[in-house]
Amino acid sequence: MNVNYLNDSDLDFLQHCSEEQLANFARLLTHNEKGKTRLSSVLMRNELFKSMEGHPEQHRRNWQLIAGELQHFGWR
Repeated sequence: MNVNYLNDSDLDFLQHCSEEQLANFARLLTHNEKGKTRLSSVLMRNELFKSMEGHPEQHRRNWQLIAGELQHFGWR
């Protein structure tokens, strides 16, 4: 399953966030309060996102995937 980002002017600010900000935000979306990966997380199974593991701009280059995860699952 892939989650696609639907253009949303309210989320466009994410493209201007730092790598650290996006990494922290993505972690909130993809991990539970105990630090375990959420079973429902699509981002953590996305091939493009996984292929950039360790890249210094993994999150900045994939901000649309992070935004898509938020759009699909919402904020809890």
